[in-house]
Amino acid sequence: MPTPANLVTEICEDAGVNDAASSDDRVKALKCLNRAIEEVQTSTYCAKRAYSLLPAGDVDCALAGWTEFNAESNLLSDDLMLAIDYVSIGDTLADGNYVPSKTLDQVSIKEILDLRVSTASGQDPTVYAYSPGTLHLDSSATGTQVLIFATVSTADLTETSVEDDIVGIPPAWHRRLLLPLATATLLEGWEAEEQRAAVYRRRSDAAFAQFALFTNRSRGVNMNRYPIQDFSTPGVVER
Repeated sequence: MPTPANLVTEICEDAGVNDAASSDDRVKALKCLNRAIEEVQTSTYCAKRAYSLLPAGDVDCALAGWTEFNAESNLLSDDLMLAIDYVSIGDTLADGNYVPSKTLDQVSIKEILDLRVSTASGQDPTVYAYSPGTLHLDSSATGTQVLIFATVSTADLTETSVEDDIVGIPPAWHRRLLLPLATATLLEGWEAEEQRAAVYRRRSDAAFAQFALFTNRSRGVNMNRYPIQDFSTPGVVER
């Protein structure tokens, strides 16, 4: 599979622009590749981490302050997490596997604050709320572990990035999905390139529909946030 630098070269070649190192066109192509990756990730990519809560009273958890939160390169750093999709409590076994015991419902921050008034400290949380960078719980007990699935966007690639830096998108889809999407984005930024841009946009839309179906079927860490829908234009209704 191609490296990010190889992908940038192919984007430049498909768009018919200068692919010389550090040229304005190549720099722009890299930016478009990063935009394409972000667009795909924020639609289909979820990452997960398990955390141990601090002593009772740790109810407004600044996620960036947890060592585990930034332990994985380019995953779940505070400025790259878009939303929390799923939270559960449970235990981590000796082999490192996490066993969820209860799923927490998401409520408003106001409901969290109201519940704190009537909930004794030192109990496992029952619900959660989320504001950018912070997980809010109604209660917290020492040693309680929470598992978070979060929609994320990873850090931008550079010319020296490697294939594994494109997280959430399997290598088999790098050329098939990212190339037409990045090329369409690049061409859409120039006048008189509308037709060529439309061709690549149609290719990327078709590839994204296939990728969304792939992630839906995988039922793994890469999960769709929304069900697959057919957005094709319906045929003429016969009378």
